[in-house]
Parts: sequence; structure tokens; C-alpha cells
Amino acid sequence: MTDQEKSVSESISEFVHNFRPNNIPNEIVEHAKLCIIDAVGIAFASRTYDFSKSVLRTMSELGGGGNSPVIGQTETLPLRDAVFCNAALIHGLDYDDTHLDSVVHCSASHWPVAFNLGVAAHRSGIDILTAYILGIEVAARIGIVTEGQLQKNGHHPTGVIGAFGCVVTASYLSRLNPSQITSAIGIVLSMASGNMEFVSEGAWTKRIHPSWAAVAGITAAALAKNDFVGPKKALEGKYGLFNILLGQNEKNRIAQLVKTLGEDWETLGSAIKPFPACHFNHAFAD
Repeated sequence: MTDQEKSVSESISEFVHNFRPNNIPNEIVEHAKLCIIDAVGIAFASRTYDFSKSVLRTMSELGGGGNSPVIGQTETLPLRDAVFCNAALIHGLDYDDTHLDSVVHCSASHWPVAFNLGVAAHRSGIDILTAYILGIEVAARIGIVTEGQLQKNGHHPTGVIGAFGCVVTASYLSRLNPSQITSAIGIVLSMASGNMEFVSEGAWTKRIHPSWAAVAGITAAALAKNDFVGPKKALEGKYGLFNILLGQNEKNRIAQLVKTLGEDWETLGSAIKPFPACHFNHAFAD
């Protein structure tokens, strides 16, 4: 199959499957570690807020006991419930890092998937770190192509685009083959969500958008691992992400960005916040 015949998802899948951790430059590794430390610290800071108590109580009621850790808690939960909680704890104060060009809060969803799934699957530290970085690299590229249009149309990029990055993270840790990864990306298209209506009344729903993105990524990867088949053109297809949510076909542009995977590193674009507020407000806070 030529590059022209491959779908964008198939190109991503081959890259992820063939990727080796030693291909990551030290600069990227160090920046990723800094983002992870920042995310974990924020999760600890979120523990006493009402929204976090609500999320933790809900997941405990729904899932019961489990073996997966929740940051800052003695209680452990089933894998997906723990991931849900960790993502909400990281994102809930609006203090977590943001990839500026894509307007996606990457660490909030990608780190819980990498950490909790990596621990559950007994993966090495470098595999967990690699999975986290690969998810960000894919999510950032998709977000860059959307050029802020998702938000203008009422969709929250952290929820929608985050799901695509999370399924890459989960697929890498689950050691899926290229065909399975392609299906996983296709499956997560039907799960990706995040609505901006919270802005109208100060509701809490934004806080769980990375939570659902993370859960969607893990679920889609698990379905693909068990040979559930997803569409191959999740991004550029007739009913793919760009045509349905953005009313445009950006196949050529996203294909070009995918070609730079492993050469240009978007992880460096994740900026750590000096203030617990939307990045758009930081200049005024200064």
C-alpha cells in the first residue's frame, strides 16, 4: 500500500507500532517529565475541592473496589474508574499544562492512561513515558489542524481530540498491531466528546472532559485488541472528525503533519501554567 492509499489512521498506526523509546531526544524526555510532575502535583492540590469529592465518591459507588491507584488517595479503584478520577483531579483546577497551538490540555488525560494502564500491564517506566509522549504527539497534531474551530462550534478540544491521543497511548501500552491500532482510532471516533456549554453557567462538566477522553481511549484500545473492527478513516472520512465537526476536509494537512512524527516534537509545545486559569487570561493576570 502506497502512502497515498493509506488512511491517516493507518499512517499513525504504523508509526506507533514501529516506534522505539530510544528515538526520543533527551530534551523531549525532560520536558515530558516536568509536565508529569506538574500534573501529579496539581492532582494532590485538587483533593479537598467539592468537585473532586463528588468524582471520587461517584466512581467508588459505581465501581467498588479495585487495584488501580488514585493520586493522593489510599483507596484504589478499578482501572477505568481510577483513570477517570486522576484525569479530573489533574484538570479540575484549570492549572494543568496546555499545548498552545492545539488548545488541548494533554497531560490531564494522557498521563492517567499512561500511568494507570502502564502499571496494570506491568510496563516499564520508559514504556509508560513513551506512551504518554506518543499520545501527545498525535493529539497535538490533530488539534493544530482544527485551528480553534472546535471551540467556536461548541466542542471542547481537550475532550474530543484528547480521546484520539489517549487511544494511541493505550494502544502502545497494550502492544496492538497496526491493524488493531487503526481500528482503535476508528472506534474512539464514536466515543470522543466534550461540550462547551459549561461556559454559559460555570458548570463543572469541563473538569471531566479529559476523564472521558482517557476512559474512551482505554476502552477503544481494549475492544480493538479483542478484534472489534473500527473505521479506517476516522479523521478524514466522509463522516470523520474533520468533516462532521468542522465542516471541512483537512486530509492533506493532517497527512503532512503525521509525516513529521518522530522528527518534529510537539510535546515541547505543552506549556506549564503560572496561574490556575485559562491560558487566554494569563496576559491580563500578568
